[in-house]
Amino acid sequence: MNSTHGLKEQIANATTSDEINKLLSLGKTFEQVDYRTRSRWNNTAKRRLTEIATGVQKKEVKTEAKPVKAKKQKKVVFTKKKK
Repeated sequence: MNSTHGLKEQIANATTSDEINKLLSLGKTFEQVDYRTRSRWNNTAKRRLTEIATGVQKKEVKTEAKPVKAKKQKKVVFTKKKK
C-alpha cells in the first residue's frame, strides 16, 4: 500500500482481492467521510475485482496534478478626472 495515493487510487491499483478487501476495511475506519466517497471506493473495488477476475491488465492510475495556468490580469487604465 502506498500512502502517497488516495484510497481510491490504491484500490484501483490493487493486484489481489485480499488487498482490495483490506483497503475497503481501512476505509471503514475513516469517520469523517461522505457517503459519496465511500460509494466511489466501493464502485472502484467492484470494477477492479471484475478486472482481476477476467484477467484484464490494469493501467496505472495517474495522480499527478495538472499544471495550473496563470490567469491573465485585466489591464487597468487610470484616467484623469476633468474639472
